[in-house]
Amino acid sequence: MRRRNPFLTTRSAMPAAKILAWVLLLLLGSSRAWAQHEADNWYFNERAGFTFRAGAPQVLLDGQMTAFDASTVLSDPATGQLRLYSDGGRVWGRDHRVMPNGSGLWGSLFPDAPTPSPSYATQGALLVPVPGDAAGYYLFTLRAGKGIPPSTVPAATYASSLAYSQVDMRRNNGLGDVVPETKNRRLATGLTEKLTAVRHANGRDYWVLCHEWLSNAFVVYPVTAAGVGPAARYAVGPVEPADTIAKSFSYFQDQVSGAMQAAPNGRKLAFGHVTSSGTRPPLGLFDFDPATGAVSNYLSLGPLMDANSPCFSPDNTKLYVPDFRRTPNGPGRNVITQFDLQAGDGAAIAASGQSIVAGNPATNISSTVLDEFVYLLQNGPDGRMYGASGYQGPGALPGDAANVFYVINRPNARGFACDVRAQRFDFVGRDGTGGLPNFMQHYFNGREPAPADTACDPAQATVFPNPATATFRVRQPGPCALPYALAVYDAVGRKVLGQTVADPAREAPVEVAGLAAGVYVVELRFAQRTVVKKLVKL
Repeated sequence: MRRRNPFLTTRSAMPAAKILAWVLLLLLGSSRAWAQHEADNWYFNERAGFTFRAGAPQVLLDGQMTAFDASTVLSDPATGQLRLYSDGGRVWGRDHRVMPNGSGLWGSLFPDAPTPSPSYATQGALLVPVPGDAAGYYLFTLRAGKGIPPSTVPAATYASSLAYSQVDMRRNNGLGDVVPETKNRRLATGLTEKLTAVRHANGRDYWVLCHEWLSNAFVVYPVTAAGVGPAARYAVGPVEPADTIAKSFSYFQDQVSGAMQAAPNGRKLAFGHVTSSGTRPPLGLFDFDPATGAVSNYLSLGPLMDANSPCFSPDNTKLYVPDFRRTPNGPGRNVITQFDLQAGDGAAIAASGQSIVAGNPATNISSTVLDEFVYLLQNGPDGRMYGASGYQGPGALPGDAANVFYVINRPNARGFACDVRAQRFDFVGRDGTGGLPNFMQHYFNGREPAPADTACDPAQATVFPNPATATFRVRQPGPCALPYALAVYDAVGRKVLGQTVADPAREAPVEVAGLAAGVYVVELRFAQRTVVKKLVKL
């Protein structure tokens, strides 16, 4: 008589269709949780950092870079392990050591100094993969002239110049190094501090974009397996006036500083400025063709004050920008303005701009304090948007200006529904304010945030180590850990392990030494929802 498999009882078996769907999602990589991890680690400003590998951002204190404005970081696209980061003057490997040939890069104002300075350009560094080479990166660097007073140099020195170096991660025992014969290859001069890149419509190549100073011309370089090609020039939009340039020395020189950002789908560009003269140049919105690299169709979104860092929502429907204008009904500032790109024609889009801080009854950011501002905005791999702040509002603690970020929890949502809040991170004496890493935006295309209460969100739970040999553990990041029932299923849906975890903060090991090698599904059943993770058993 054939015995019934005890794993296939009604109580212990998961429905076949359900487990098959989960396994297919896990194995084929359909889940965004395992899609792209290039932006999982951030290093910025004064040796500050975040990692998103567990979902919500966790502070990193191992970075060795003091970057001020410019930084760029990339991680392994499959695992999220750090690969390299740069401030435009030097480049570090995952061991946090400067690569042997990684000092004296073109972005530094003083590349020959014993400790080269970082780039002072707003977007002074950008890493772009070498198409067709999983171990190769182009490191583009902008050298800014704004750190040199006009009493010693002509005003033209305020313009930036562009170069690139190639990094080969196979060198230096797998820790990477700059290829000497490619170091600091010059591309262009007379530029602003804007530097971004867009993935080509073919999904393989890239376009690197910068902008001429005192001009309306975009300069666009194709990046293919053959290398960095000759630039095309697209004159679109207004020419910025020269009458406010170099009146007196200022860290932010008019029309030079500020960022340019692409939409995650690569079809729009936004162009912002920082000014020192109190002028309010318009925030520019443009069309971009990722198949040809062409820039076209300028739209002015109106004069904003220090709109230096535009950023598109992951679903490409909203545009956010710092806005230091005072609100019409009080002494505060707009802080961050949102535009709805689906509002209608150009006039409707421009008219849709509204502060997501001023008048917002749900935010913990006070719009009545003059000292509130945001430096740069950047999408995160968790589907949220982050901005380093100088928060000095009600409830601020000593050092908060270096530790508080503005977090837009639902950047795809309209108006106050985007849920913007001030959130403290403890960088332990380091300074987190200033620039954030310069990433290509397709890494964030279509991302959706986890539920708003990230700190207590079961979806942020991680299974580690993974792959596992004898045991694994479950970690819930944040201040609260929720009890759950754990079950492990094999690839055909049989429940091979189950237990209740009443004290999840202990992260007690789960024994799997007796399981055969293969892919398993770990089910974490919480009171309000069920979370599924993939486990590879070696």
